[in-house]
Amino acid sequence: MLPSLFRTSECALWLRLSTAGVLSAAMVRLMKSGAADALFLHPLVEQTAPVAWAFVLPLTLYCFLGITVRRDVRSHPSLARPSFEHGGMALISTGLLLLLSLWLLHPTPAHFAALQSFGMRFPVIGDPLLNALVGVILLVPTLPLPLLTLPPSLLLRHRTSMLLGLLSIIGFLLFPVLEALYFGVTGPPLVAAVQWLLGWLPGSPPADLSRWQVGYGDFSATVGYACTELSSVTLFLGLLCIALLSLRRTQSISPFRVVVTMLLGIVLLWLLNVLRIAAIVIIGSYHRTFALTLFHSGIGLILFLLFFAVFIRLSLPFVRKKE
Repeated sequence: MLPSLFRTSECALWLRLSTAGVLSAAMVRLMKSGAADALFLHPLVEQTAPVAWAFVLPLTLYCFLGITVRRDVRSHPSLARPSFEHGGMALISTGLLLLLSLWLLHPTPAHFAALQSFGMRFPVIGDPLLNALVGVILLVPTLPLPLLTLPPSLLLRHRTSMLLGLLSIIGFLLFPVLEALYFGVTGPPLVAAVQWLLGWLPGSPPADLSRWQVGYGDFSATVGYACTELSSVTLFLGLLCIALLSLRRTQSISPFRVVVTMLLGIVLLWLLNVLRIAAIVIIGSYHRTFALTLFHSGIGLILFLLFFAVFIRLSLPFVRKKE
């Protein structure tokens, strides 16, 4: 049954990438544990970000690599093995990068104080940027692992796709930084708009609300980074680009109207987010648990899907270039 679903070369590809994934998990585990502390004078730096991402990101990169080269691999009856020289160079590179990462993860007191000082000087982006830095340090030693199992010629033919995949992973690590910057710009008007909208309702907001709090009745909530919904804006732009590229294959589109459409979509998403937060606060004044759990996590996705479906339906005819 298995040979009918996968060619032998493709089975070998996923088996080798799985081996690289196991090795990467072991390396990340080593770097995040105190097993190598005896080799260094200073203690290990701990992340405040979720620990699981350090293990998931290399696996995601290898999965992307497998999907990219799969068609090329299937055109050959077997998958070549890397030569002894290439395998040795990859092994040495992995070992050196592992030592470098371990050294960077055990900074001197002076370097650690400098990192803390940076975080205190830039409180908005300091913590997410330092978490992204640690994430990159944990990722770097896992990058040469595919060279231990796959022929370099195969990876060289797909170097552009591999680079895009790596940049996507780094972009994911830096996304909280962008979210913090986005919150610094859009957060104050977002809070002000929600408070203004709630002010039209009967009743009064709770007393002593802070700068980042909104409330109605006896319920109040703090607006944080995730409330700005930068992820929804990013997803919206990505899906819109996919739809426009698909449309461009059959019809001409106006670049000016595309820009107008994107800007209009971002503004409408911001207004939709104001309504979402206001609805959460209103429901929270009657049922706090429901507002902060099911309604808070589910309503954003539902509203986004409805908004995107309607917006695409109405905007695609607008972006077509008139003859």
